[in-house]
Amino acid sequence: MQIHFPSKKEIFSIPNIMGYFRILLLPFIASGILNGLHSMTIILLVISALTDFFDGRVARRFNMVTNLGKALDPVADKLTLCILFLCLAVKNDYAHVIVIVMIFKEFYMLLMEMIVKKSSGSTTGGAKWYGKGCTAALFISLGIFLIFPHIGAMLSNIITLFVVYIMIFTMLMYGFLFRSILKNEPSVNIKHRKNKPDKKFNPVLRSFFYTLLLILFYIVSGAALPFLNHPAVSMEYDEAFNINDYRYTDVTSDLNSTYDETSPQTSCNTDRVRLIATNDEALNERIRLIDMAKDSIILSTFDFRADESGKDVIAALCDAADRNVDIKILVDGFSSILNMDGKKEFYELASKPCVELKIYNPVNILKPWNLMGRMHDKYLIVDDYGYMLGGRNTFDLFLGSYYADYKNLDLEVFVWNEGNNASSSLNQVKAYFDKIWELSYCEPYNYPASFPDSNISKNTCADLTQRLTDFRLNKSDILNRADSIENTLRAGKIKLLSNPIHRGNKEPYIYSRLYRLMDSASERVYLHTPYIICSKDMYKGLTAIGHKNIETKLLLNAPETGANPFGCSDYVSEKTNVLATGFSIYEYMGNYSYHTKAVLIDHDLSIIGSYNTDMRSTYLDTELMLSIESKELNAALENVMSEAESQCRYRISETDYTVPVSVTDAAFNKKDRIMNKLIVFITRPFRFLL
Repeated sequence: MQIHFPSKKEIFSIPNIMGYFRILLLPFIASGILNGLHSMTIILLVISALTDFFDGRVARRFNMVTNLGKALDPVADKLTLCILFLCLAVKNDYAHVIVIVMIFKEFYMLLMEMIVKKSSGSTTGGAKWYGKGCTAALFISLGIFLIFPHIGAMLSNIITLFVVYIMIFTMLMYGFLFRSILKNEPSVNIKHRKNKPDKKFNPVLRSFFYTLLLILFYIVSGAALPFLNHPAVSMEYDEAFNINDYRYTDVTSDLNSTYDETSPQTSCNTDRVRLIATNDEALNERIRLIDMAKDSIILSTFDFRADESGKDVIAALCDAADRNVDIKILVDGFSSILNMDGKKEFYELASKPCVELKIYNPVNILKPWNLMGRMHDKYLIVDDYGYMLGGRNTFDLFLGSYYADYKNLDLEVFVWNEGNNASSSLNQVKAYFDKIWELSYCEPYNYPASFPDSNISKNTCADLTQRLTDFRLNKSDILNRADSIENTLRAGKIKLLSNPIHRGNKEPYIYSRLYRLMDSASERVYLHTPYIICSKDMYKGLTAIGHKNIETKLLLNAPETGANPFGCSDYVSEKTNVLATGFSIYEYMGNYSYHTKAVLIDHDLSIIGSYNTDMRSTYLDTELMLSIESKELNAALENVMSEAESQCRYRISETDYTVPVSVTDAAFNKKDRIMNKLIVFITRPFRFLL
């Protein structure tokens, strides 16, 4: 076979020189992306695109079409795309999957072209409409990521998913084309099945559905499989438990001997506590503490929304930032993508010079193995003065009373560091925050670079300022209150319980500690949780507690009235196992959804926080619970729990229960029963993720 080498005239033809020029531009474009020189990068890309546009037209207009040019043009296109996306992947996490799929696609195309050429001597005859559409989609997505580097997570996910879909669709379409060439068949008339008559076949429709199924399988399996087997705590972690870390107890005495407030042993603890039981008090306390801040504020929350109470908190934080208070805010990625992207109030807050707003594990749907691990913590720290910690998110369902018929009942505890003592439990919470804040996947919240100097920013700032002024005017008596011995309670030992902070499959640290603490009880254990979804190990632990010779109670939402249909549906199907734990079961039937996560142990130990008694809180999410030794707080928590129990029906067996006269009973109607069974059917294989 005679090999044809291009002549000097062909090599140095004007269209080919344009192709070389496009390739020579790539190092400069890559440098612009990596160094954040967006304007320079865009100018160079425009020059490259114009060169690509004109080289073909010049070649055809002046009869300069060459074999070298035919090969050079697609090579320059592919090189440009690969280099650009590789560089972008360094700066943009959402581009990683695009790069992987794109490289796989190009290798697939090259390999199949070689096979087709060798087997049949044919070619595909140049780029098809779906190939050109794929290239266009890649360049458009690339342009969006470059022109709008602060694009929100929601739009980034949509663009990434769309581009990957187009690339897989294109591969399938070319696959059908390669098949038809190898079989020497028309691409639109392929046998449907062996020994079946020929049928008209639409490869576009087939590719569309195959691509959809492939991506769905990839996302679902990628999200679920890493969490299929739950880990156990290590022997070292379990053996490190010591009841004396939670109670002032003489190791030689009975475990029931608790701290004495007047003894010298406990007088060194300067933390004092207050239970925050109502949504109004929770909002007021947040604004009061933020107003008091002089040096620093730390806010961590699973869900932050710019609704009425959310705007109150944002307004107070903006005002603190204007006072040069250093503010760090950490929000989970799901809340960010659903409730923060595109919201001017969050743009205003994040653009303040003294504010750092980060997102824990931003959602990237094409990295499904990272989707399940969420940050469920909720706490607020102000200076070295004190902190709030509990189960309330930062929006109307949990804070304030803007909507009388729309709220969750939850609990928090305020811990006051009396005298700014260095031994305060506040340092445990700060140390935990510092560790999670420094994780590589806690990424800055993105807002448009043009926002701070815009009229929208000025108007938003004015609205928030007026809102805070009105709030302070209406709540001046509460906001001006100082903490004192009279309005706080003395505490013994305070211990922070936390899960691992990584986003993978977690060892059940909190559940393990809660089990050991409940097991130390000699009189009573009251467990309140919105819903209960247990693994075998969790059932085993609860059953051991429930069959001790002590009083045990479990309160959760009744499935007919609970706000979470998935958690409540699991309880319906698992009722026999829950009853077998031996706990007395109370099903909350009040006017609102019960969202409290608390454990009362004997008459001295109270545990409050964000941990639900389910497998998600046990194995998937970051969680915090605060163990507080205080007889007074224990009594206050008992009062709240007793009030909740008065609005419950008491479960006797799987089918029988008693209802107090003061409680209005509820039952599933036919539609609800069908929906409940449908939810159970759908979620049963995935209940380990609930």
